Amino acid sequence: MFSYKVIFRPSLRQGKNEGVISIRLIYNRKIRVITTPYHIYPEEWDFQKNCMAPIPRRAARSKYLEDIEESLSRDLLFLNEKMKIASQPNSIFSIDDIADMLNATQAKNRISLSEFVYFLTITLYKNGQYRTARAYRSAANSLIEFNGGQDLYMDELTMLKLMKYEKYMKSWGLQLNTISFYFRNLRAICNKAVSLGLYPSFDMSIFKCVYTGIEQTSKRALHPKHMRDLWRFLDRYGTKVNNDLSDAVALFLFCFSARGMSFVDAINLRKENIRDNNTIMYYRRKTSRCIRVAISPPMQKIINHFAWRTRNSIYVFPFLSGTEELAYRQYETALRRQNRRLRQVARILGIRDKLTTHTSRHSWATIAHGQDIPVSVICEALGHHNERTTLIYLASIESSVIDEASNLVNNAVLNR
Repeated sequence: MFSYKVIFRPSLRQGKNEGVISIRLIYNRKIRVITTPYHIYPEEWDFQKNCMAPIPRRAARSKYLEDIEESLSRDLLFLNEKMKIASQPNSIFSIDDIADMLNATQAKNRISLSEFVYFLTITLYKNGQYRTARAYRSAANSLIEFNGGQDLYMDELTMLKLMKYEKYMKSWGLQLNTISFYFRNLRAICNKAVSLGLYPSFDMSIFKCVYTGIEQTSKRALHPKHMRDLWRFLDRYGTKVNNDLSDAVALFLFCFSARGMSFVDAINLRKENIRDNNTIMYYRRKTSRCIRVAISPPMQKIINHFAWRTRNSIYVFPFLSGTEELAYRQYETALRRQNRRLRQVARILGIRDKLTTHTSRHSWATIAHGQDIPVSVICEALGHHNERTTLIYLASIESSVIDEASNLVNNAVLNR
């Protein structure tokens, strides 16, 4: 449980000198002392009640003491709000985070965007939320770059400034989904600042004037013929030692065979996720849903493809090692490398559709839908929370069917 105590430390110098007011934070026997910028004389402090003594009227220092009393009250209100949040289970803030934020607010009576994001990223990294931390930092850095490289306070954000920022991003050719990414993360940052009481009067409605939606992008699934071409490619080159392209194809086909498993979930699979040698049980990184997948013969073939390289590893695939933070950086490197190699494979096989790590997931959903498998079953297989997300995956299917029908109509007319 968090607690604090306000104390006055008299000056150790001889003569009549001002002492300083300090705040002692206590949590689980850990103590952090914050030295405030408030200096008063010993007679201006009530040592019995541990607070400032009554301020004499019309004294020379009455205005100065009133300002200190008001600022100290504001600091203690800040602490009470933060400690309520920090005392909750799974709180992201520690005693050091609260002390650092209080120091920052005392220096300027408010905390800047970059400072707050800095505190957020520290706590997110502690919880292993590296992706969210990087997203927050990217969003803050982009806004600061728009602001001429100058840091800013969140209460300086206005509807007009956000609209100018949106126009600025469009002028640089950023796509709507990228613009939405920055605004959604900025909105999340501001929401956290409001919930922590840093900017209680902040108007969150200013984000209604900018784009925070998700534009449906064209996600092309591979034709079953191209999937067969990939299997033949693996059969031909998969036996070669350390063939980078065959590794990329093998991992792509594993994700497809494992009911459209996402790339991040695949390379994070550990050998302990394999139960009874025939079932994979894992939690989706994106939704935390528990997924169980039976290991089919094609999946086992690919696991065996990498087995000799992972004999001394905890992972099923040879891409990650070390601490979780290091593993995240290795994941990002592996993702870029995988997409680059898949582009090379597409050129070799003459596949004109975009071939990326996500294509395997979309292809599985598309081919399953083409086999008249109900959307509810596809939704469950992909680990989606609701069918609306699954329908986004399947939206391009209907479009392709219409295109094919249109071609049939045109051919019927032209062939007459």
